[in-house]
Amino acid sequence: MKKKFTLEALLNSPYIRMPRVIHELRYGDDPEGRLLADLYEYLYTQSYFKKGTADKLNKNMECERGQHICSHTEMAKCLGLTAKKIAVLVSELKKHNLIEVEHIGGISHISIRYYDRLAGTLRDTATKPVKEEKKPRENSENNPQRLCLKDHPLGMQSQNNN
Repeated sequence: MKKKFTLEALLNSPYIRMPRVIHELRYGDDPEGRLLADLYEYLYTQSYFKKGTADKLNKNMECERGQHICSHTEMAKCLGLTAKKIAVLVSELKKHNLIEVEHIGGISHISIRYYDRLAGTLRDTATKPVKEEKKPRENSENNPQRLCLKDHPLGMQSQNNN
């Protein structure tokens, strides 16, 4: 653990966009809210960022973007809860329309609703990079943010002082 938790590792690791409400619930006073936030954060961070394959029960299962394939037992082990409590929390997240669950052969295929909106969309690698527009100089007439003192009493003063 110590080797992974270094300044260099933090600066060089990828990051995850996380809604602030997850952190507010996680560190709030409501114990049930903390458990929901923990489970949601686990599902969100473990879900696939792009389409891929998950090896579960000695089978390669196709996993969609924003989806995590696991059993309640796996989630319970990671979060230090019982499988029964995980089932209750999963039902609560479904009730709040935060996840969709499909059970296939004892394994849950859990999809984060609106994952693209929360995590951001994948960049299309086939498109050409967008050409960066040149910003007009601060004193340029083409700069829409340029302060123009023409026909203003202060503008006349500055012209008279020159």
